[in-house]
Amino acid sequence: MTTRRKGRAGNLIVSCECLALDEFESAAHDARELGATHVVVSHLPFSRWLLDGSPDLYPSWSMLSATIFKLVVPGALEGYLPAEPARENMELVAERCRILRGLGLKATFGACEPMWLPEEVYRAHPDWRGPQCELPCIARRPYWAPCIDNPEVLALYRESVRELCRRAPEIELIDMFTNDSGSGVCWSEGLYPGVNGPASCRGRGMGERVVGFLSALQEGAREAGREVMVRIGLAPQEAGETRPLLKPGQACGNVAWDGGQWSASAGYGWFGSHLWPMLGISQPFRLAEEAQAAAGIGAANVTLNLERQSREFMRDLFRAYQDRPAKGWLGRVRFLQRFASERYGAQSAADMVEAWHHIDTALTTLRLCGGVGFGDILLVVTSTQRWLTRPLVPNPMCLTREEKEHYQRHVFTADPEEVWTNFQVMLGRHEITGYKVGGILANTEIWVDKARRCIGRALERADANGGAAEELRLLDTRLHLLRLVLRNGSNCINYQDTLQYVRADYLSSAAPGGEGGEVIGAPGERELRRRVTNVLAHWKELRDIARDEIDNTGEIIRLLTSSAAPERLIALAPTPEDEDVFSFAPDLVEHLGKKVEIMMSHWPEYDSIYPTF
Repeated sequence: MTTRRKGRAGNLIVSCECLALDEFESAAHDARELGATHVVVSHLPFSRWLLDGSPDLYPSWSMLSATIFKLVVPGALEGYLPAEPARENMELVAERCRILRGLGLKATFGACEPMWLPEEVYRAHPDWRGPQCELPCIARRPYWAPCIDNPEVLALYRESVRELCRRAPEIELIDMFTNDSGSGVCWSEGLYPGVNGPASCRGRGMGERVVGFLSALQEGAREAGREVMVRIGLAPQEAGETRPLLKPGQACGNVAWDGGQWSASAGYGWFGSHLWPMLGISQPFRLAEEAQAAAGIGAANVTLNLERQSREFMRDLFRAYQDRPAKGWLGRVRFLQRFASERYGAQSAADMVEAWHHIDTALTTLRLCGGVGFGDILLVVTSTQRWLTRPLVPNPMCLTREEKEHYQRHVFTADPEEVWTNFQVMLGRHEITGYKVGGILANTEIWVDKARRCIGRALERADANGGAAEELRLLDTRLHLLRLVLRNGSNCINYQDTLQYVRADYLSSAAPGGEGGEVIGAPGERELRRRVTNVLAHWKELRDIARDEIDNTGEIIRLLTSSAAPERLIALAPTPEDEDVFSFAPDLVEHLGKKVEIMMSHWPEYDSIYPTF
């Protein structure tokens, strides 16, 4: 991964999800040290106003992303979008640009466009309604993005970009993704509800539509006296259709107007780590491989993504790679051996490389969940489905409102309660089974344990002391918590599987016999005995899983309680009011304790619902 200081002609962009200005400034200094040309300035506080007290949690995805209208509300949208959050966001981005100006750096603005607008906008301006864009299985109502074929909508974007570039003149790149998180482009194949849009633009080619939108953004920047490069991500076929029409400074998909590759990236943020809500678990093998790949592509823009909790580690690894680029798999291993030796001491280096290898294998195993449709399994089940704090009880529908209040309102679902209480349901899909996913989580846990043993050996070596030892102990604690979270996932899946076996066998074993002998079609005595035996076996297994989860939860409580900074281990909201589907309340330990209490108070149900005959 070469940089400008090595004579590179392209852009090196650094992205770190820092909100506080002092932290952003520190990350900007790191970026300059890495030879960066640009820093991403569009990581914003969550737009919680999008939820607006609604029971529909689908806008939780939308609140994560920046949009142009979240910084500058054009005149025609005043009264429909809140002015104060926009003013605060604009001031934050302007101040970040001021910091970059002092460091001689430029800015990149990442956005999710075109983002849905409130229904009241379309009631007042029916011609602005574009495509329906929500993911139907997890939304309780439809969401509509504005039509970017409409000249009045393009005028809104020109107006906002003009003010954005006037207030933040360091912005040189506007990089957008779409057809996700509540955004969408008319008649695109990537729309979740299927190809759709208004009849007025149905016959227009995708290339004309996209280039018209990108050109409107550039025109707005020019009105502020600035030139910006703009890109929007679309499916390869649609990007290919658009490419011949692109104008200078434009890109669609990963193809620029001149036919070259637009971008490459290395590293990860919170979403790309595949470990959220777990924090700060470094992935050196992945980083080295992605750095090597990015260096060989020759893209116009290379982005380094630095996870906030492990920013310093990732910065140091990328800097070391710049000084000594590796070639091939063996070259990466040797590079990591040198890096570990310099960071932790020669005697600990071999154990640390082995630990990193086990972490890489664990994450490779975990990503196998993508084969059944769930790439970020921990993000979904641990966090958005609240598996970590939901009690395992034989009949969850019998839980009282007080017993559910600490988790129910943050379960990300549009399903009725009788559906989502089934642990096989995830984000509107009914596909999680022990066979498909439980085994993957259990195998990931094995590799995490192997990594912890290697770290333990590294800590025993004399060279691992001071700050290095502290860093390794923190990594070990994070891996310990990860193992417990993986066990929670396995327990939830296995519990549901076993519960369904118990219910099926118990009901079938209670089949009637009739007067004077067997009923036609009823099971015989031998079959009934077999089914009763199955009920007893599964009944015991069900209780064993519940007991294991109680003990597992107790260990999580002890680990978090003994930590001086649990917010460095798992995603916690700063205040109870800020809790959302992606982060837990700051009193997570209390919620975990309540989970155990509920499970114990319902323990007698194992005998009352499924008697021992």
